[in-house]
Amino acid sequence: MAFLTDKELASLWDVVSMKRVQADRAAAAIRPAIDLCTEYVEVTGAWTWLPVGCLSSPQSWPMLAATQAVVDRTPGLAEQSGRGRCRIEGSANANKAGQPPLRRAAQLLGMALGAWSSWADSVCWAETRVVLFAPEGVAQDAWLDAVMSAWPDGMGANSIVSTPLSAEQWFDQCLSKSSGVKQFLLLSVNSRLSIPDCVTADSAHPPGECVSAIHVHRVASSGQGAAGGLRLYPAKKTTHEFRDVQLRFDTRDLERVFHDLEEGTAVTADSITGVVTDGAMTGNRFTQLVKFMGSELAACDPAQQIVGVAALAGDVGHSATLLTQLAVAYLLAAQREGAVLILDRYRPDVTAGWVLVR
Repeated sequence: MAFLTDKELASLWDVVSMKRVQADRAAAAIRPAIDLCTEYVEVTGAWTWLPVGCLSSPQSWPMLAATQAVVDRTPGLAEQSGRGRCRIEGSANANKAGQPPLRRAAQLLGMALGAWSSWADSVCWAETRVVLFAPEGVAQDAWLDAVMSAWPDGMGANSIVSTPLSAEQWFDQCLSKSSGVKQFLLLSVNSRLSIPDCVTADSAHPPGECVSAIHVHRVASSGQGAAGGLRLYPAKKTTHEFRDVQLRFDTRDLERVFHDLEEGTAVTADSITGVVTDGAMTGNRFTQLVKFMGSELAACDPAQQIVGVAALAGDVGHSATLLTQLAVAYLLAAQREGAVLILDRYRPDVTAGWVLVR
């Protein structure tokens, strides 16, 4: 039996290695380079359950602007799915819910998975990473385990992960890189009815609960491969003194944020079809907003084109509120030309604005 010499083995290895390098180069030439847009994402779908009901199709501005959550002032939560009603105690400060947070969150998740089946059919799950925002009072790992155990076999997601980030931090991190996963489903479940002695941001609204799912696509920086959704430009924001020490009609913070959005997105005041806010009304928020709309968004009627999430869901916490705002904004804009201004004024010393545009 003949054996190859060391020199012949080296030569054979060089040939194999060169062929492997050439094959890798050829494959790289065929594959498009990953160069994703870092200015915006596309929102291609949204589904949300709120105490006012399930929203899964295009919505009317006047109808949602006039809608208020139905609140049952009962001793506690019932051992039921909670469809259609937000069940709270008589006083937000004395709220003692009847179920622990994880149990109620799992209950809401089960309701959502059963109710969104037709909407879920539009999602390409094999290419979609599910990003979980853990409910308040529930550990990340415990929530990931609960979702994984309840997730339907027919919705084989690319992956399911739990993030410690807030909604605004997640978008900042997502858009900080020009490569990575292209499709996400952002899933937020939260119930403040199960948080004992929770302190709400606005005492005019009782603690509430919600489930919101938003399907997000990242597109190539060239614009190729766009999914036909609505472009979401994330927050421009400013810090300032607390609103309750500002003048009632001081709109400088709102104007600064809006003008920054105009410069960064080419959206104009004339294209704004309405405003979706967190819904908090304390600290001069409402008077300042109405004044701002009268001076900057003259085409929008504050009585019919301001939708506040707190009126639809109650107070559900900052990240859950923002994700629900984005879902509601998409459903209001889905079949219309123009843009929606999303104002995050949850914190008393920060004003942030997002814009969603076709």
